[in-house]
Amino acid sequence: MTARLFINTTQLSFPQKIGDSVELSPDDTHYVRDVLRLRAGEPLELGDANTGLVALTTIACLTPLVAVSFHSILESRSPTPYSFTLLCALLKGQKNDLVCDWATELGCSHIIFWQSSRSIVRIDNEKDRAHKELRLAKIATAAAQQSKQSKPPVVRITRSLSDAFDSFLASPTAQELRVVCSLASGSQPIRQMFSASPPTAPCIVAIGPEGDFAPEEHDFLVARGFIPISLGRRTLRSELAVVTALSLLGNR
Repeated sequence: MTARLFINTTQLSFPQKIGDSVELSPDDTHYVRDVLRLRAGEPLELGDANTGLVALTTIACLTPLVAVSFHSILESRSPTPYSFTLLCALLKGQKNDLVCDWATELGCSHIIFWQSSRSIVRIDNEKDRAHKELRLAKIATAAAQQSKQSKPPVVRITRSLSDAFDSFLASPTAQELRVVCSLASGSQPIRQMFSASPPTAPCIVAIGPEGDFAPEEHDFLVARGFIPISLGRRTLRSELAVVTALSLLGNR
């Protein structure tokens, strides 16, 4: 299987002409040469991280920087006919890494982490927030390359639910489905909710932290059009709730 590498076109021009050749950055050179261990003459799919455009290239040389020559522009091999966003509370330990990885492989276009009042992980300051966000974005990019997504998801971290909505979540669009995975009585079964929505409808899935949402957080989401849904009789860990909800969503 041909490896895929995403580049940021704000740093490197993405050629359109067959035969064009470009050098990769030192970081991408290390990834191609030392991690993927590709050699001259081997193919590499080069993706535009902003547009999702993917080109088939060949490794032209390996030193001092890896250079590739362009052969053709490819259609995405795994196009996503829908767009969905994960709104997930910050979790403890390495769970945020896993959520970012799994949500990317399951096709999320946006992953927004937020600091819940019950989150164990805390954001100390803006520098800490930006550092955590950059780290998770790199994890998402690696997962997108491995799973052959058309482009990496947008990854953001905010200090509260209100910050997430003020910065990244506008009013619901036409047909948009907003759901919150809830332990509250009366929550609708997830399969029933997803089967009733159009397969291509955009969706936002909200997942709470360990210990569930604080009451005011749950009410905040419901007031903004989120429908409480149930994942079943068992109480799942937050990271497993992410995988369960997104898997069902992607198979509507």
